[in-house]
Amino acid sequence: MKTIFKKGDRVFDYLFGWGTVISYYKSFTYGVEVKFDNYGRKESFTHDGRYDLKGNRTLSHTEYTLEGFTQREAIEESTPIYVKDRDHSSWVIRIFSHFNEKGLPVCYADGNLSGCTIVWEEYSIEKPKC
Repeated sequence: MKTIFKKGDRVFDYLFGWGTVISYYKSFTYGVEVKFDNYGRKESFTHDGRYDLKGNRTLSHTEYTLEGFTQREAIEESTPIYVKDRDHSSWVIRIFSHFNEKGLPVCYADGNLSGCTIVWEEYSIEKPKC
């Protein structure tokens, strides 16, 4: 299972607000424990950010409203990531710049940290299995 959240991450949940991941247990169904800023409340989530196993994913690295929910990994600028689009059948490594307004990754066109950028359809931080 892909790890989205790790100890120390700042996270947001629509019901509880901002908090910090205080523990992560791979072997537990609700293995992501978060201490929320309001009232010091602690809540547990599934590894993919669900408060209820049958519910929607609500734990996120970014604040959201129900109109603009997104759950993507926090990636720092200049991080090498794997990317591809519909025209490319294989994954390539590019240097991450930012996410665009549609939530797609934007990477530098060459190995430099400046200059032209390209928007990609898919991305992965870990080497994809394909």
